[in-house]
Amino acid sequence: MFNRIPADHLQKIFNSFLDMVFLMEVEEGPKFRYITANETALKYSGMSQASFGKLMEEVLPEGVFSKLQRAYEIAYQTKVPYHYEVETHTNNVKMIGETILTPIFNEEGECSHILAAVRDVTNKNHEIQQQKEMEAQLKGQKRIFELIATDTMLEEILEVTVKTLEGHINDVLCTVHLYSKEKNVLQLATAPTINEEYAMQLSEMVLGENVSGCGKAAILKEPVVIEDIENDPLCAHLHHFFSEHKINAYWVMPILSSKEELLGIVTVYSLKQRIPSSGDERLIKMYTDLAVLAIEQRQTKQALKDSEARFRIINENMLDLIVTLDPKGKVNYVSPSYRKIFGKTANLGNSFLVHIHEDDRQNVMNSFQTMIVTKTKQDVECRYQHESGVYIVIEARAVPVLSDSNQVKQVVVVARDITERKKTEETIKEMAYHDSLTGLPNRRKFQEDLDRMIEKCRHSNEVIGVLFLDMDRFKVINDSLGHAFGDRVLQVIASRLRDVLQDTGMVYRMSGDEFTVLMPCIHNTSTVVYLAQEILQIFEEPLLIDEHEFRISTSIGIALYPDDGEDAETLLVYSDMAMYRAKEKGRNSFQFYKPSINVNQYDRLVLENELHKAIENDEFILHYQPRLDVNTKEIIAVEALVRWNHPKWGTLSPGEFIPLAEETGLIVQIDNWVLECACKQNKEWQEKGFRPIRIAVNFSARQFLQRQLAASICNVLTDTGMDGKWLEIEITESTLMKYEDSIIQSLDQLHQMGVRIAIDDFGTGYSSLSYLKKFQVHSLKIDQSFVKGIANGSDEAAISSAVIMLGHSMKMRVVAEGVESAEQFAFLKQQRCNEVQGFHFYRPMDELKIEEVLSNHPVVHS
Repeated sequence: MFNRIPADHLQKIFNSFLDMVFLMEVEEGPKFRYITANETALKYSGMSQASFGKLMEEVLPEGVFSKLQRAYEIAYQTKVPYHYEVETHTNNVKMIGETILTPIFNEEGECSHILAAVRDVTNKNHEIQQQKEMEAQLKGQKRIFELIATDTMLEEILEVTVKTLEGHINDVLCTVHLYSKEKNVLQLATAPTINEEYAMQLSEMVLGENVSGCGKAAILKEPVVIEDIENDPLCAHLHHFFSEHKINAYWVMPILSSKEELLGIVTVYSLKQRIPSSGDERLIKMYTDLAVLAIEQRQTKQALKDSEARFRIINENMLDLIVTLDPKGKVNYVSPSYRKIFGKTANLGNSFLVHIHEDDRQNVMNSFQTMIVTKTKQDVECRYQHESGVYIVIEARAVPVLSDSNQVKQVVVVARDITERKKTEETIKEMAYHDSLTGLPNRRKFQEDLDRMIEKCRHSNEVIGVLFLDMDRFKVINDSLGHAFGDRVLQVIASRLRDVLQDTGMVYRMSGDEFTVLMPCIHNTSTVVYLAQEILQIFEEPLLIDEHEFRISTSIGIALYPDDGEDAETLLVYSDMAMYRAKEKGRNSFQFYKPSINVNQYDRLVLENELHKAIENDEFILHYQPRLDVNTKEIIAVEALVRWNHPKWGTLSPGEFIPLAEETGLIVQIDNWVLECACKQNKEWQEKGFRPIRIAVNFSARQFLQRQLAASICNVLTDTGMDGKWLEIEITESTLMKYEDSIIQSLDQLHQMGVRIAIDDFGTGYSSLSYLKKFQVHSLKIDQSFVKGIANGSDEAAISSAVIMLGHSMKMRVVAEGVESAEQFAFLKQQRCNEVQGFHFYRPMDELKIEEVLSNHPVVHS
């Protein structure tokens, strides 16, 4: 929205702030572009107005940019103000800035800008009141900016502006008059806190030095201060108004356009006999300039848009080095900075590839050829040899220059040396993964290490141990001896944990007094028990810090992969639960996770109650797993899989609630919800332009006991507008046999509607040929328990082959579930299985991710 507002207007507003203020535009990525900044910001940040219009990454040193980028991303993603402190160095001077990043939203409710206010707190103690005032001002400004961004009516914007100003200055009433060129008078626009009958007295004011303070400020285009209305003869006609509202002074600020043309006035009536303080003047000026923005924004929209586009083009190409090449890659020209960067003179006429590192040449050449063919700009990073023999890292952008015949006649390359930036990135990465207090790896590092271990162990029999440690009664130390002393205790504990673990495992500090330990490649649980005992033993020795001798203990919870969980989040949650069980049993001990910890009779009752609420509160979500054609590896269908997005426990897998839903009968409602959402989603994909594919939905045994099942499904298809041929219902083999009489009629009706039927988990039940002939079945799904062992030439392989042959002989398609390896896929392909799904290709994913996959992956019909 701010591309509608003249830059000088924004500058006026921001220059009224004592703190450093930056206005950033949000672009795709997200990336953040400087729109403007106040004089304070330019003075202390080391920036200049030449930075306006540039991306943050183009202006800031890499070390500073990386810190700020993450903070801006948080404000952008959470859509709420984000507070943080950051340390920067400008001209070798360190500054610690306390920053508030405030998202500003456009009419679509999207975050289009971020307002950054930075206060220098390097050598200054904050006072709570000052901070509250700053936050209140920023909140008020944010509200006004949002009203401007959403094209709210001018009268409403001015009313909010006036009320906000009244909230910042004690004992005042405020009004805004707008100048009417046609009548040459000031007309009242808003007076929210003035009695309506007296507001009529202010409805129109004449311009002139000798008519009133308001008329004088308007005609002279200068502020007017009336300290005492008793000494102002021009106030006589407003005596009743002043008397009723107990007004003793008033101050007038003209509202002037960027061309110094009169737009109106802001009048502040004071209940006290006084002149405005410097702070009052700053606030009045600031909100007056906001009024200017509201009045002028629509007039300047197009002009500023064109100006900003020209400015962006210029700045995008202001890089350190410029090189021109012919279409064959021969160097025709280099800018003088070539010698500065590479320490040598360029040899014109040579190929640009001569000094590029041999490992990078092919990639660079590929990018160059792509640019020639597509006639589009290309970005690349590579290593280029310096005169000294060492390689420096450069980033370059190659832009084709086209002839009148639309052929590439020249290539312009702009490049810069990013060697130091790369080094800084590595340093920042190291800092991002370690706790600053203890030097231990942090939560982020723990998450990534555990994810990596799980992926490595996924196809082996190795076990991973996750130990969750929490210090017992650590709060007592902080409360009695202070947090600084508590920090020293944590440092000693971290050192002891490092010493005891050595090569046995890795220790991480999660937060506060919580630590975790990862033990890879465990062959039996006795190894974990031994380590837990060793950890408890190191806490038996008292700690001696500053002549304070005391003892501290820890409680340990243990969860094992894959028995207790197959992802990092689950293992962390379960080890945490086990740790709390250890505390419940008296602390200073360890406990292994057991399902009984979180699923006992009481928990079951709670879960059932929560399940009822989940249906009422629409807490279920769908994930989708693609099915692929074996021969082409193209997507044929997706299976809709329900998840419970529990407000407290997070995302729950079907195994955690479906058995209870089946037992209580709630499964029917869940099945109906899944069917409706899946059909609706599939229809939406078709309307978005995706090629139609089938969507598979699992139905429980209880669902087939419903008398009007076919009619219910028909209603869903009618309501969503989806053709029945794009729906597949999956029934387990045991359900088909158990409720044969009830199901056969429903299946016939579904078949007439075009709905496909698949038998899920085939081979785990009766596997009778007679019922396959009786029912209208289109597909057989090989149970993943058979797929898991097929690569070993076992009985499972023979069973899988037999199912495939059976399906083909009865003219059915055969689908293999749970394909997790290339070996399994190769076997299934050799046996002419039709379709596959499993982690080897895609994991279940949410709506946004599956749409990404469908956009980038060809789809075929079957």
